[in-house]
Amino acid sequence: MTVQRFIRIAIYLTLLGWAGNHCQAQNSVLGNINCGGNQATCFQQSSGSSGAVRCTCSADCLSNSCTTSSVASTRAVQWGLPPLQPCLFSVTGTATGGTTATSSPSTQTSVFTSTTITGVVIGTSSSKQVVDCFAGTIQDDPLIGGICL
Repeated sequence: MTVQRFIRIAIYLTLLGWAGNHCQAQNSVLGNINCGGNQATCFQQSSGSSGAVRCTCSADCLSNSCTTSSVASTRAVQWGLPPLQPCLFSVTGTATGGTTATSSPSTQTSVFTSTTITGVVIGTSSSKQVVDCFAGTIQDDPLIGGICL
């Protein structure tokens, strides 16, 4: 077997293995997922001397083993808006959200939202919240407290 043929076979097997691992159906205990407009995910991004982004996700917990009937998560950040002055430098704010697996990598049991702010910022620049149907609030970072320059 030539080296080229060996490399081609190795690449093929690697891609086949990758596709097989990433194309499996995921289970979920979540229903009626809504991250705005009945979408399963949300993404907002804004840049400038002032602005705001927000993401809220909610879902029903369908398993009888769940400790709650529904979960919800919200994160928002704003910068350069009254009563504060606009930032001197452009800042980018990003908010994302959706569903995630917490205890089992193949079962969606939680909703999450997160925000980040990048640019010339002093202080906390990211925040994330994860709320699970079985374990309740798993992660609840402090809200972004950064100040832009």
